[in-house]
This record gives sequence, C-alpha cells and structure tokens, in this order.
Amino acid sequence: MTASQALISRIEAELIKPTSMNFHRELTALFSKTKLIKLLSNG
Repeated sequence: MTASQALISRIEAELIKPTSMNFHRELTALFSKTKLIKLLSNG
C-alpha cells in the first residue's frame, strides 16, 4: 500500500466513524420517539 492509499483509507475510516455514530444516535432518537408515541396513544 502506498502512502497516499494509506492516507485515503485513514480518512475514509475517520469519515465512517462519526457518520455511524450520528446514524446510531438518530436511530435511538427515532426509537425513543416511537416508544413515546406508543405510550401516549395507549395511555
């Protein structure tokens, strides 16, 4: 692997990390909202 390829793969890894964290956070927020709506509609 050349130095530029190593740099690119490192940048890609750094880009993937926050995206997956944000996705996980969004998913959790969506799940919480859905759960809250279910609780409100039932109760």
